[in-house]
Amino acid sequence: MNSLEGIAKNDRHDSTQHTPKLYEQETEAAVQLLTRLIQAQSKLRSDPTCALLEHAVQAGSGFLSARLDEQRYLSQYVEAKTKAQEKLGELDGLLGLIHTYVNGPKIENQTHSIEGDDQQILADSEELLTQWLSDLRHLQPQLPAFNTERAKAGRQSDVSHTALDAEKIPPLNLDVLPESEDSPARSAGVDAKPDPSPNGMRLEVRLFGNFTASLNGVQINDWPKGKAKQLFKFLAYRAQPIPKEVLMELFWPNYSTDSARNNLNVTIYSVRQTLKKAGAVTPCVVFDDGAYRFGEEVTLWVDTSEFEQRYLDAKKALHQQDKARALELLSEAASLYRGMFLEDAQYLDWTNDIRENLRDKYIFVLEKLAENYLSLKAYDDCIHINRKLLELDNCNERAHQHLMTCYYESGQRHLALRQYEICRTNLAEELNIRPNRETESLYQFYKQGGLESSQSA
Repeated sequence: MNSLEGIAKNDRHDSTQHTPKLYEQETEAAVQLLTRLIQAQSKLRSDPTCALLEHAVQAGSGFLSARLDEQRYLSQYVEAKTKAQEKLGELDGLLGLIHTYVNGPKIENQTHSIEGDDQQILADSEELLTQWLSDLRHLQPQLPAFNTERAKAGRQSDVSHTALDAEKIPPLNLDVLPESEDSPARSAGVDAKPDPSPNGMRLEVRLFGNFTASLNGVQINDWPKGKAKQLFKFLAYRAQPIPKEVLMELFWPNYSTDSARNNLNVTIYSVRQTLKKAGAVTPCVVFDDGAYRFGEEVTLWVDTSEFEQRYLDAKKALHQQDKARALELLSEAASLYRGMFLEDAQYLDWTNDIRENLRDKYIFVLEKLAENYLSLKAYDDCIHINRKLLELDNCNERAHQHLMTCYYESGQRHLALRQYEICRTNLAEELNIRPNRETESLYQFYKQGGLESSQSA
């Protein structure tokens, strides 16, 4: 029989020195950098730069997820080595017992004997188990040399010491336990409502104006206290995997790492339970590669994402001088903007830059719509759009100019002149300035009833 001492001599020694504190510091720096990167992205106005930064955010998120996995594995390294060593000890103890039964002296008061075929089976088992132990160590070269003194002691132990008493193991109630972020999501219970959609779960989220969310057409209103609702809004707006450290930094910035992680786990569990009550048959929010995201079964529709996509497509159509397509996309984008971003949650710090950025894009959409309607001589539509612009900024001089032109061209000269007076008053009261030269020229032209135009003709 091969001895375990001989096998242990062939073990490879692990000389790698790990520094968990260094990993923690580097990871924290990466989290802060990625958080600032995401915040900076929401402030940008230039689309090419924004697109590049979007790629940077995705690349940074991927790097951070991989680094966090590495850190997590390193933090479990010592525990895994200890557990593996204990299991090898159990196997070695069983091997020692088999060797004793096969080759050792007859035990006093032994009620049965091992001979014949049974003895051959045990001998073959001993050989196979010895080879198996050797193979296991070969597959796990990081394991330290096995404690041979413990192995010797294991050979003298009673086999009952290595057995588990199943009657002493309490049943595990999975329904009352929060799901671990590192474990696969559990399926819904038998009481879950059937999925009314043949294609899975459709989650519709509106972030313009007051927040609303619905699952397969059913409004979600029963949000728990705490930050579950806030976290759900952020996940919906980003609509892409978010590393858990970014969420911890954003929602619990002044907490310790352990405390922030615990709060995040509890909050994610609350989000999942809320969606389950609304009819979700599987967890809508899943944990994958160190980040949280919506599951593959979820068809996510978010008004802000739809708006920004149409905004980008409209700019492309304008660049290609496809006016018909641009007008269609601009109209769709304008209809999606029901109000400022999360109007009912302006107290949330992370929403401020996003709100301002979306507002600027909306103003661009309205201005381009106004220009298109004016060129098409659709004066009523142009008036409607420019009034919306002035609701956002009553000093938008371009909107005042468009209104003056629309009123004059539609035969309402008096309204064109009155609009100039409104513009002059707003600029004086708000900014302490006078209308620019272009506005003054329009006013003089319309005041004279288009005399210059008729003379030039």
